[in-house]
Amino acid sequence: MRRKWIKILPLLLLAMTLMIAAGVNARAEDGSGKTYTDQNGNTFRVVPLGDGRYELWQLVDVQRGSGGETVTEESECKHEHRSWGMGTEQFHWEKCLDCGKLFPPEVHTFNQIAVVTKATCTRNAVLQRSCVCGRTEERTSAPREGDPAECFAHHKYGGAYEHDIIGHWQTCTVCGERDVSHSHEISNLQVDREPTCLRDGSVSFDCPLCGEHLSLEASMTWVERYPALKQYQAMGHDFSGPLKVAHGSKKVSRREEGDHAASCIRCGAADTINATSHSWSEYTIANGTCEDENDPVIIGGTCECGATLRLSYTRHHSYVRDDSRDVEPTCTEPGKKNGERCLFCGIFGNYDLADPLGHEWYEDEILRKEPTCLEDGEKHEYCFRCDATRVTPLKSKNTYKQHIFVVHVIQQAKCGEMGWWEKRCKYCDTPWNEGVIFEKVEHDNDTVTKEKQLDLQKLKNGTIVRPVVRTTTITCKRCGKTRVEEHTVYKSIKGTGFIIVPGNNPGIESLENGIHPSGQFSKDPLYFESEIEREFRKQLDKSLEKYKDD
Repeated sequence: MRRKWIKILPLLLLAMTLMIAAGVNARAEDGSGKTYTDQNGNTFRVVPLGDGRYELWQLVDVQRGSGGETVTEESECKHEHRSWGMGTEQFHWEKCLDCGKLFPPEVHTFNQIAVVTKATCTRNAVLQRSCVCGRTEERTSAPREGDPAECFAHHKYGGAYEHDIIGHWQTCTVCGERDVSHSHEISNLQVDREPTCLRDGSVSFDCPLCGEHLSLEASMTWVERYPALKQYQAMGHDFSGPLKVAHGSKKVSRREEGDHAASCIRCGAADTINATSHSWSEYTIANGTCEDENDPVIIGGTCECGATLRLSYTRHHSYVRDDSRDVEPTCTEPGKKNGERCLFCGIFGNYDLADPLGHEWYEDEILRKEPTCLEDGEKHEYCFRCDATRVTPLKSKNTYKQHIFVVHVIQQAKCGEMGWWEKRCKYCDTPWNEGVIFEKVEHDNDTVTKEKQLDLQKLKNGTIVRPVVRTTTITCKRCGKTRVEEHTVYKSIKGTGFIIVPGNNPGIESLENGIHPSGQFSKDPLYFESEIEREFRKQLDKSLEKYKDD
């Protein structure tokens, strides 16, 4: 129970201090610099901090001796004597030993290091960390970033240097382990061979630490280890010098032989990678004759690199377009187009032949003569471009050279009506000299239809006769018009005689006007059905002549 109060007591003291400060601050709001005396007689002054907060400083009596007198005056506590309290597990605070003021609590900071186990060559130290207030961490820990170097595992190198061509090193005095090899230091450097454009130079020097003497070539391998050797590496070409022949020789016999390039100002080598063709400043020694092997063209030239050119060749025509001698084609003659002229000798050649245009014929309608049945015609034409003419015969369609007339019906004749027609030549349409012919067509009455018959028996002079009434419908084949005719046939019962009476006359008295065909009495009665009736029609037609127009 006592330990519990010991732990709680600092918190209670801190809370009481904060409450007093809060009460004083409340009073200090009315005016800073005022004093306050608590119930124990301690005097405090309200001091503003400038950010809206206030502190309470205790005033103490200071004894001053002057002429044997003791003077007491009030002064402010400067909190010069402080002491840390361990506080709680999370916080600690300071306390003024002069006035007893408790400062605001702070979080523990374990930055005080105590070495529990020292570090070795291969193992880190074991550390115990504590706060300024005296509180320590519950566990030990390994070194962290920012801790002293001796807390980490480390070798103690010393003694004489061992060395080889690569570098030098020392060994640990504790465990004897070899240190990492370090590059030699350069001293007393001498140049054994100067560098060139393509070859590295070589140098020799001494190491002041290990005494090693080295002779090295300034290659890329050694430059990476000793950067001071970089200036002795191969310099490379500086192709800023004049042009010189890169491939081939200075005397060139053909245009495509050899080339030139810039030269190195140090060694004079040509830049063969960027070589270009010679640029000839040519001059003609002999022009020669086109297509003549015995008179070739001889050409010489020089290039700015110093190369010279000398060549000869048979000159061939070099044609260019020249339309000055072109010939346009006509209707009948071919033309010449796209003519070419040789630049050297001036001859013309290599024409493109153009086909003749051909006549463009147009007919003269005024001079045209049409063919007839009796004679041939003519077709006159002229060319639009050249005014040429030609006459083409037009043969007659009639090979017999005479008119062949055919009938042309103007109006077709109908039964009982007038029609007219004319004749014209079927080739030349010449009319027949007799002109138009008129005609009237009669009905075609060959169609006869029997419709009915009527039998009567009468007496005359004691003779019994049997009249038969025949009704006949006559139809025209052309127009279909019909006409009905009737007649009466009297047949003797005792004999074979016949009497034909026109009309429907069943009376005996009509026999006087009848027709009695002779020589027919002994024949079969069916003969009447054919021959007698045909004869009757003829007689009937004669009696109806005056009615033909109906």
